[in-house]
Amino acid sequence: MIRLFLADDMPAVREVIRTGLAAAGRFEVVGEAGDGRTALSAIEGLAPDVIILDIDMPGMSGLDVVRMLRQRGNCAPVILCSSSEGPADSDLPGGVTEYLRKPFHFDSLTRAVELAVTCLVQQH
Repeated sequence: MIRLFLADDMPAVREVIRTGLAAAGRFEVVGEAGDGRTALSAIEGLAPDVIILDIDMPGMSGLDVVRMLRQRGNCAPVILCSSSEGPADSDLPGGVTEYLRKPFHFDSLTRAVELAVTCLVQQH
């Protein structure tokens, strides 16, 4: 089972993503957050395999969460999502394996998670 952490400020979005990932049968959402600061704190305690972060969250953006995780030595692959235009690839922190623009097809998310896992395996 691939352990995921999901952070998005919209509970309905988290619900749809969590439900869809659970239905796929090979993913487990081990934690969720609705803002960046809560996400940062929870991720450090849960050690998920892959992190899915909304960029635009209250308190701390998804980009800031990734930067803080990297400073603290967490190398888990990250998938960023946003309903706005994403940052240029050169502006993405290290370890971001995919940027998905909302709304996205669920197949895109599962492919992004599988790519992130491939990156994780290559790190070890």
